[in-house]
Amino acid sequence: MASGIFSIIFIRFLNTDFDGTNIPFYCGAGVSFIAAFTNLGLPNTPPLAKGQKATLIDAFGLGTVQLMKNKNFAIFIVLSFLSMIPFAMYYSYFSEFLLFIDTKYISVTINWGVLFEMGFMLLVPVAIKKFGLRKTMIYGLVALVIRYLSFYAGGVITQPWMYYIGILIHGLIFGFFYVGGQIYIDKKAPKHLKSQAQGFIFLVTFGLGLLAGNFLCAKLIDYYHTDAGYNWDAIWAVTTIFSAVLLVLFVIFFRNKDVD
Repeated sequence: MASGIFSIIFIRFLNTDFDGTNIPFYCGAGVSFIAAFTNLGLPNTPPLAKGQKATLIDAFGLGTVQLMKNKNFAIFIVLSFLSMIPFAMYYSYFSEFLLFIDTKYISVTINWGVLFEMGFMLLVPVAIKKFGLRKTMIYGLVALVIRYLSFYAGGVITQPWMYYIGILIHGLIFGFFYVGGQIYIDKKAPKHLKSQAQGFIFLVTFGLGLLAGNFLCAKLIDYYHTDAGYNWDAIWAVTTIFSAVLLVLFVIFFRNKDVD
């Protein structure tokens, strides 16, 4: 949200370019600085293992690896990692697409998804209570498919408004699948591993998964580069197919009767 607000201030009121400059980094640093001091006022929540010797295995949450002996847990971890490949296309490269189609307010456009995300996050506990954890995460992956399908269709039939479908459901994807996944991890992990397990799933997804996704998406974008520019329709088509395959695999192989 902050980047969208700063974007409007700099472009509309200060008549200064914002997107594509180093100004967002300064703004981000300032907001992070304020957030850091705000966090100092949060309640003290010492870890359960306070006073015990810490290791690198504990620091990276690798003690959770023992839970991979559970087939269902292992399937969830692998599919969560793979989900970051299509997720990275939006997370890291969507601004490049908006620049390609000459979007004026790139940060503002992307932040519409963040604004709606706050509403979707409130629906997560409601969805889990009504549909169960497994179906809630499935709906998150369905939204992932819809996102890239809307990007693909918007380009093929020249209907730019369809891009906003994929933007506005960002919170549905993140909240239902990734936050739902964190809740699943919390339920599956024993009490002494709960904190490590949360660190582990973050390492798998927004650490290693996002890193791998960034590299693979960059390769895909380069593959569809031509003298005339980038073939974004083809890029969105591949991302849509990958997301759809991921959804099918999740529906077939992930079972969750023990925590629903």
